[in-house]
Amino acid sequence: MHRIKKVLTFSPCYDAFINTVTANNRVLLQFNIDGGVNWSRLEQLIAEQQPEIFLLCNPENPLGIAWSDDEMERIVGLCNAYHVAIISDEIHMDVVRAKTKTHTLANYFDELKVSSAVISSASKAFNIPALGCSYALIPNSLDRELFLHSLKQKKCPFFGTIPRNVSNHRML
Repeated sequence: MHRIKKVLTFSPCYDAFINTVTANNRVLLQFNIDGGVNWSRLEQLIAEQQPEIFLLCNPENPLGIAWSDDEMERIVGLCNAYHVAIISDEIHMDVVRAKTKTHTLANYFDELKVSSAVISSASKAFNIPALGCSYALIPNSLDRELFLHSLKQKKCPFFGTIPRNVSNHRML
């Protein structure tokens, strides 16, 4: 029996998340966080729906939530407990209000037991979207090689990866 691959994200979400997930023949599970995150309901959804990937917008767009260390720990814990890979889109990390503390997923790479990646670009912070360049931090070497192979197959030249093992380094 062929299992339908599912991707979980918080809602409301950036419309590119919807388009990217559905264009790749995946089912998008949207978990509404308008009134805050109901952690027990989120865990129930993950347990019942068994998503393959959790797509995190960090900080969250459009609500502007800068995830706290405790919230990031909870997300990491749920992904580990239910074997859900996590991809953190951190393109808005440098576009937050003064004194707002942000927590990159890269700080939790050592704790993660599942595939993980941080994806970002300078385009938002420096208003240079026309340059079309972005990067990925992928701590697992096999995951990184598969990602690069996939990009080459799709002829996507604008993505860079950090070639060394970042799991041994805390990100600032």
